[in-house]
Amino acid sequence: MPFAITNSCCTDAACVRVCPVGCIHPAPGEPGFGTSEILHIDPASCIDCGACADACPVGAIFPVDRLGAHDAIYADINAAYYSGSSGSSGSDEARPDPSGAAAPQRRHIADDLDVAVVGTGPAGMYTVNELLAHTEARITLIDEHLTPGGLVRSGVAPDHPHTKQIERAFALALRHPRVEFLGGVQLGRDVTLAELGEQFAAVFLATGADAARRLGIDGEDAPRVTSALDVVRWSGGVPGFDTSPLPEANLGRAVVVGTGNVALDLARLLTLSPDELGRTDVADRTLDWLRVHRLDDVVLLGRGDAAHAAYTEAEFRALDRVPGLTVRLVDADEPTPSFEPHTGARITVVFGSRIEQFVDHGEHVGVRVERVDGPTHLAADVVITSLGYDVGAEGATTLGLPHDPATGAYRHEGGRVAATGAVRDGAGIYVTGWAKRGARGGIGANRLCAAETVQTFVDDVAGGVIVSPKRTRDTLRDALRLKGISTTDARGARAIDRAERSRGEAAHRPRVKFVTTDELARTAARTRRLSVRGRSARG
Repeated sequence: MPFAITNSCCTDAACVRVCPVGCIHPAPGEPGFGTSEILHIDPASCIDCGACADACPVGAIFPVDRLGAHDAIYADINAAYYSGSSGSSGSDEARPDPSGAAAPQRRHIADDLDVAVVGTGPAGMYTVNELLAHTEARITLIDEHLTPGGLVRSGVAPDHPHTKQIERAFALALRHPRVEFLGGVQLGRDVTLAELGEQFAAVFLATGADAARRLGIDGEDAPRVTSALDVVRWSGGVPGFDTSPLPEANLGRAVVVGTGNVALDLARLLTLSPDELGRTDVADRTLDWLRVHRLDDVVLLGRGDAAHAAYTEAEFRALDRVPGLTVRLVDADEPTPSFEPHTGARITVVFGSRIEQFVDHGEHVGVRVERVDGPTHLAADVVITSLGYDVGAEGATTLGLPHDPATGAYRHEGGRVAATGAVRDGAGIYVTGWAKRGARGGIGANRLCAAETVQTFVDDVAGGVIVSPKRTRDTLRDALRLKGISTTDARGARAIDRAERSRGEAAHRPRVKFVTTDELARTAARTRRLSVRGRSARG
């Protein structure tokens, strides 16, 4: 019985490397790898060995006959990739050589260097793993939040718990003797890039994309217009985003501008029943809001046609798993549907929609849309723009790094950035993840991205481009202490993780997150106090 990959796939290709017959695609180096939402197993070639399921870090691979009722569609999705009906190429030309040709040898450097990695999401953690594998460097892992995880912790949709299992693999790196974690340190506020360049031989920026892309139309700054980024931060439990970006609901309708997978994530967030959502790790503040203010009519607006939708087939078909949900699809050449009152939750995807204007009407917002049958006016409680993310030109200027508006990332060569600020000569500044390639690609796409950047660094060290400073990574910790900045370490992060999981177990949820800096700091500090008491007792 063949295996199939489901939508919790992280696409890091661990399964590809262990498959003895090369039946999983797109593989690294093939068209679509890094942009495909999931990988696919060829049912005609699969030999049912189970090696892929054992290697999968997020538990996304199952025998077809063991797929649950909601996941049964993935047997068809995997098979359709090879038949061509999914729009993907299943030709032999796109497939890797199953003979298992040896990968090129990676250079290893033994230089005694201190490097910093800023950001603990998938991009940062894959970079740490690459540095551990190909260098002897000591790594200081820095994050603006007191907890590691980045996108995995607060950006992955709460109803995709299997995807978050990649955290377990990343957690191993935090225990490595060459890795030190400093949480609660914000680049640009607590420490500058120039200061890091003075203290470390190289700095790897894995800071993701922190700005929402805009439409640039009238009314975009109206009170009832917000961004997907703000909603994700609020629902994901990011400290500092305590106030709901969703205003009081009167009509029960939200309009989402965009048809990507993030737009679908938002649609599910708003239409899942509180009981269903209450079994996830969504922030309590969001769950409490949605229990009172129901937004069970969600309209997604896309400019192109359905054939060129930004969402993936797997993610769209997963809407079938939402209990009691009605889904309508209106293509670009079809007339605008009516939006009369209805029973139950409903998602309507309307293609061929050019957004002209948002109009603030106080208790609701008007959306003026131009379509094939003329102008349409929609009234909604809230408009959420889901147009993609950017590293932000302002932040790039602050750091003294070249910004590329076309990709929404930093300009680089193989991950190396030419800093224009006051960074020490001989210090390497590198980027990886969304900061390097723009906000595209799933979690697993960061593995190859990090490998390329670290290889560039290794080559720079071997070529004498990198000059190690006399200071060590201890200098940063001491400097932060003098500034009065309280940080967490790996032990504190593990204490937070245990406490959140314990709270979740009591509530029959994966975890119940702490969502304020004070709560997180107190939980981390409790471990330090216990540790001190233990040493005192033994002394």
